[in-house]
Amino acid sequence: RTGYSFEGWYTLASGGSKVTTSTKVTLTSDHTLYAHWTANNYTVTLNVNGGSVDPTTMSVTYNSTYGSLPTPTKAGYVFLWWFIEGTEPDEKVEDSTVVTTPNDHLLQCGTRPLWSSTQQEEVSAQHR
Repeated sequence: RTGYSFEGWYTLASGGSKVTTSTKVTLTSDHTLYAHWTANNYTVTLNVNGGSVDPTTMSVTYNSTYGSLPTPTKAGYVFLWWFIEGTEPDEKVEDSTVVTTPNDHLLQCGTRPLWSSTQQEEVSAQHR
């Protein structure tokens, strides 16, 4: 099962007793065993492309949200959003995004340059 570790077979879907090789079967009728799984934790590295961020890594749990993502800084740039390395930059990763990458991965920092006052005046003049 992608993103999960098998914990073993149990007598109930939730809780129950773990069945091992030393478990003695006392039931004489058919019975059902239930697989129990635990979501894996992965390390996410935050790449700010020459900027700074704290922390630079974080632990996330598969099929849970990323949680509180830090806001990076980079002189001369505005932070836009995070995205997973190898995906389209417009595929935003936000605090509420569910972790679906089943391994350690890298979040890239999406930024755009700050406009100088000269660039802003040129754009304003074009739109008059």
